[in-house]
Amino acid sequence: MKPNFYIPFLLFLIISGFSSAQEKTTLRGKVFLDENANGIFDENEKGVISICISNGKDVVQTNEKGEWKMEAGLKKSVFIIKPAGFAVPVNQQQIPQHFSHEEGSTSSVINFPLLKQDENEKFSALFFGDTQARGEREMNFIFHDAVEELIGTDAVFGVSLGDIVADDPEMMDDVAAGIAQIGIPWHK
Repeated sequence: MKPNFYIPFLLFLIISGFSSAQEKTTLRGKVFLDENANGIFDENEKGVISICISNGKDVVQTNEKGEWKMEAGLKKSVFIIKPAGFAVPVNQQQIPQHFSHEEGSTSSVINFPLLKQDENEKFSALFFGDTQARGEREMNFIFHDAVEELIGTDAVFGVSLGDIVADDPEMMDDVAAGIAQIGIPWHK
């Protein structure tokens, strides 16, 4: 290598190391037992110990107060690893709220509520594979041929695998709302 190459190379390493250090943010929060199921940490609610939180690369555990802290990139994506005996809240479409993706947010505090839940060692689950609805007609096939038959199931959760809609991502909310009629937490 020529000596002239070293200086630009070293400058590149220093600058890239400095900019990547600036891109990191320390996230922190609390995992708590949501006694009143309102999704908000209230003063009387207790933190939950030894719950795992991940950013997709690193995993940390909550301390005795339910507190956690970890580094994250600009996307600020973190999720809770659901422990046995607890459930995470679901939204109106029955999608479990076990994650936080706050790209561009200035907040670095992310709390995760947990709800007590009885669980059996043996359970049933539902899996939909490659539904690929193309338009309203095929979306209605999913609702009539699958969803209607599964209302009242004893399965404890469901998962959509593969392509849920074909080339129309605008249909995702409609499909999710239709599948939510089954009445169980649904992962997509």
